[in-house]
Amino acid sequence: MPRQPKNTVPILEKPRGGKGSRSLLALERDRDATLGTIRELEEAARSIHERGFTARSFDTISSVGATLDEMFRRHEELEEDLLFPELRKIDPALARSFSEEHRTTRGLLGTLHSTIRDIEGGRIHGSSVGDLLRTIRELVTVLRRHIIHEGDVLAPFIRQKSRGKNPGIHDN
Repeated sequence: MPRQPKNTVPILEKPRGGKGSRSLLALERDRDATLGTIRELEEAARSIHERGFTARSFDTISSVGATLDEMFRRHEELEEDLLFPELRKIDPALARSFSEEHRTTRGLLGTLHSTIRDIEGGRIHGSSVGDLLRTIRELVTVLRRHIIHEGDVLAPFIRQKSRGKNPGIHDN
């Protein structure tokens, strides 16, 4: 295993069962893919809002929601396992705020999935199409805000740590 340069954080990579490692630097690369997935979800919801409920748009919401859930699960796992322990040493309040954003997002993804299941199961009295569209709007807003927050705060921190610098969390 290569030696870590002095003042770097050895947690910047996580072994993945013989398949190499998953670097926190991948979080930056994943951002564009996540934004594209969010746009796809938003467009399907917009289609239902403007043109009415269609099986095609609903199927898109269902499949994109599942994809987004998987993407977020991987994202959350990386940050919670690799980044936040280090961040808690430097800025515990900031680590808590990111963890809270994750809990909020996880809750909204759960609401999205239960609403989808209700609609698929014909139980729309409990979850209406309007509930589905409101949940998507809230989820999109929360995810975009989270991505911006991470881009403004965590991305510079990760880049500097990966170059062997030992910055404060708000240094650029």
